[in-house]
Amino acid sequence: MEENKICFQFADSGRCRFGDRCRFEHVGSSPKQPKSKAKKKNHKVRRSVERDATNHIAAFFAMYPTYPYDPAASFVDEFKRLNAFFAWPKHPAECDERDLARNRMRDAMVKQFNNVYGTDVEDLVAWQNLCRALEVDPIPSKMRKCRTAVMGTHVNICDLIDAPLLGKPKLFATENELADYSKSTGKIFPRSNIYAGSLLRYLLRHIFH
Repeated sequence: MEENKICFQFADSGRCRFGDRCRFEHVGSSPKQPKSKAKKKNHKVRRSVERDATNHIAAFFAMYPTYPYDPAASFVDEFKRLNAFFAWPKHPAECDERDLARNRMRDAMVKQFNNVYGTDVEDLVAWQNLCRALEVDPIPSKMRKCRTAVMGTHVNICDLIDAPLLGKPKLFATENELADYSKSTGKIFPRSNIYAGSLLRYLLRHIFH
């Protein structure tokens, strides 16, 4: 009678430590178990592939390998140092290399924003990412509340891009204060870019500079 009983160890895991010497019958759900695990693993891989893991700011500076890039500093300050390092003329129109670098940096800024926060203005997660960077607590679970929290602030987008590295961006009481800060620091975000998603375009149309 004992020989007709099922080996539950084999049924659960597809393996039995007794092997062929096991007194019980090796049948059950063993073929399904590996399939289920494989499906779960593939799901994780697919999610990681869909997310762009590129650091576009670092990739920009990697195009200038002789420049001693400091990834722990604000990328705007690093771009200024890059210009000084190569002694490019102040006005881009007078220097093709500086003009090319400026356009490359603008693309990198937009791509990095998309990478960190998202692209879709109707995406709740994208708005929650912004709330998280601004240290809104608790993070709203509704789109309307997220949008209200974000749009109630005055913050520089360049600082938002730096936020994962440098911490919470500086907030300003008024748009004028933000505008003065942006001009004085040179943290001017491109108003139009081919890579800008609907989220970034929405922010640029409103209070962000």
